[in-house]
Amino acid sequence: MEKPSFKERFRYWFDNRMAKGSLALIRLLAIATIAVILLIAILIMAFGFNEDGDAASSLWDSFATVINAWMPYYEDGNAGYLVLMSIGAVFGILFTSVLIGIFSTAIEDKIDSLKKGNSRVLESDHYVILGQKNGDHTLLRQLVMAAGDRPRCIVIASDIAKDEMEEDIKGNLELPKKVKIICRSLDINNPTELEKCSIATCKSVIISPMDDLSTTKALLAVTGIIRNNPDSGARVAAIVSDERYRLPQNIADRLNVSLFRTREILARIIAHSCTQVCLSQVFEQIFNFEGSEMYIVDLPGIEGKTFLELSSCVDNGALLGIYNRSEGIVLSPDPKYIVANGDKVIVFAENEESVKTVDPVDISKVTSDSFRSISPKNEGKTVIIGSNEVIDLIINELPDNTEEIVLSNISEAEAENVKHRVMSEKRAKITYSDLDAWDEDALLKLVKEASHAVILNDHCADIDESDMRCIMLVLKLRDLRERYSLKYNITAEINDERNMNLISFGSDSTDYIVTSNMISLFLAQLAENPKLYHIFKEILSNEGNEIYLKTAEEMQCAGEYNCAELRAICLYHGYVFLGINKIRGTESLNFFNPRLEETVNLDPADRLIVMGDN
Repeated sequence: MEKPSFKERFRYWFDNRMAKGSLALIRLLAIATIAVILLIAILIMAFGFNEDGDAASSLWDSFATVINAWMPYYEDGNAGYLVLMSIGAVFGILFTSVLIGIFSTAIEDKIDSLKKGNSRVLESDHYVILGQKNGDHTLLRQLVMAAGDRPRCIVIASDIAKDEMEEDIKGNLELPKKVKIICRSLDINNPTELEKCSIATCKSVIISPMDDLSTTKALLAVTGIIRNNPDSGARVAAIVSDERYRLPQNIADRLNVSLFRTREILARIIAHSCTQVCLSQVFEQIFNFEGSEMYIVDLPGIEGKTFLELSSCVDNGALLGIYNRSEGIVLSPDPKYIVANGDKVIVFAENEESVKTVDPVDISKVTSDSFRSISPKNEGKTVIIGSNEVIDLIINELPDNTEEIVLSNISEAEAENVKHRVMSEKRAKITYSDLDAWDEDALLKLVKEASHAVILNDHCADIDESDMRCIMLVLKLRDLRERYSLKYNITAEINDERNMNLISFGSDSTDYIVTSNMISLFLAQLAENPKLYHIFKEILSNEGNEIYLKTAEEMQCAGEYNCAELRAICLYHGYVFLGINKIRGTESLNFFNPRLEETVNLDPADRLIVMGDN
């Protein structure tokens, strides 16, 4: 190997020095300055340019000239003296310029560092949101609403610049005085950087909806910190789509991780929303923090009562079930279930403190013999436009009384594969249509005899592009429905809530937008009420209790009833009563938790909001 030259060695040494940062540059500049000052002073003395011959005087003149970048006058000495001092002055100019540049760069770097918020968060019992995106405010808004009048600190960590996050939040959210938002710009997949958010001392970590890979990496980084801090009480809430990215259940339980699968949740909501008008709005109201929420409440003096008796004496909250020490959560129990000592009630109420027991309300006119079993009506034809990875789940979740399912705007081969995968589980007739939904005449033929139209979002395409396709199809379907007086419901899936705001869906109660911001509602609920994880899991899973809208005609309760009687009627049918949905014109109105003795007059088309397992 050829021996490095002096030039190469010097360049290597200089590069290493420069790479050490501002302090190293200042040291190098100081050494070079001292060397120039000494060299000029020595040359002045050696050539006798200083008439006094005084070394101290020569050194001082050299120092003053270099430091002040002072050009000498022609009377100050002979030609040699003037030349050396001029060289010193020129070097002084360079020295001053370089020094100012170093300080300016160092200050700028420090300001950039401060903008990122590199200091460690000195908080406890705070909430941490990882991966927050500008423009996506559902999750943060829910946590702010959940705080109410209580002090709360929310730490947001993302790869977005700190000032950008703060500006976005400031421009889109109105924050109460007691809510403090702290932003940190960092790598959420790096445990070392995440420790700046004080993960170990926080109350809850929420991983904002992202792709599965990013979510899992952030989840592993967080759980690594929690594992190294065994005294940490932090809980973690996250959403994944693919089963392959799901943590083993025993690990998740040990590390206080609540994990839901996006595919199952969205497929279920889409399938149930398309056959039950306004159900998606009901879901949204149940899972957000405006109005009522779910609580587990310890009420005195309830042991020994049946669940039916209990439903007639619990006021200011809808009775959903029982929390039993041995069985855990029991939703929509049998009316004859006897409350044991130590049992708590699960309620849907505006606040926990308002729920109370009162004198029983008379429900004697409502008996189990008065009601026949509910025979569900046929749901007719459901047209599914487009396809994505949840289409199988959606088809399987459609009611068994769906007469026909039509697959369109996909290839015939893909439709055959879908039919092959789901035929064993569905009794409904599944057909394929080659009609192009983008052609108006073809779309009219496709939906003319349909009861429900479902538009699926292409999850593999660009979010904005796929959302706009769904929105344009919704507009076309609305227009056809209005012009030809058709009766089908429309269910569409939109990924980004900002795109959802481009079109008003509130003016037509039969249009449903099932979006990923629903996931943010679930995450906020889990962060605020981790004890309710198993309730949410049951409601949002393929088994157990679900939310339904049942007409008063179906439930055989059209007419005048008080809330206690409606609770009893629902229990006899196998449901628990949450509230009432009334559609007036194009407006859908939900009334949750009517007072126990409040009387309501139900039209046959009015619907009860209930929860049950069928």
